[in-house]
Amino acid sequence: MKGFKRFAAVSALSMSMLGGSAYAADSTTTFTVSLTVLESCLVVATPLTFVDVPSLASNNDAQSTVTATCTIGSDYQIGLDDGVNADVTQRRLHDGSGNYVNYDMYTDSSRTTRWDDIGGTTTQGDDGSDVDGIKAFTVYGRVPSGQSVSTGIFTDTVTVTVSF
Repeated sequence: MKGFKRFAAVSALSMSMLGGSAYAADSTTTFTVSLTVLESCLVVATPLTFVDVPSLASNNDAQSTVTATCTIGSDYQIGLDDGVNADVTQRRLHDGSGNYVNYDMYTDSSRTTRWDDIGGTTTQGDDGSDVDGIKAFTVYGRVPSGQSVSTGIFTDTVTVTVSF
């Protein structure tokens, strides 16, 4: 058996050196390669943190960012709900002891266009034409002046929804 293996190896080596093939014929086929890119969007948001103040004698403004990463070509809209402490449509911060501070979020730096939830009048969005599919949107927040509030730490939780 040892001699046979050596003979076969020498024969195959001899055939390849002479340019011949150890095979008598070729057979070919094709196969399909495919990829399905699903439409998707991922949205992340940074906290909206207002400056600590001793009173609300003047407006307290802050900014945060909502970033959408969506499939290129996906048309989408981003909405911000009224938070967990809202009174009808008035966004409110809560201190956990029954005290509230009104605030709102806007799409523009002049804070005149309120940012609504999906289905509302004003949302932010894109047509998906960005080269990398990533777009950042600034949230302009304001706690309006003239509110009488007690000391404390006031918070709210807002849900960001991207509809595509």
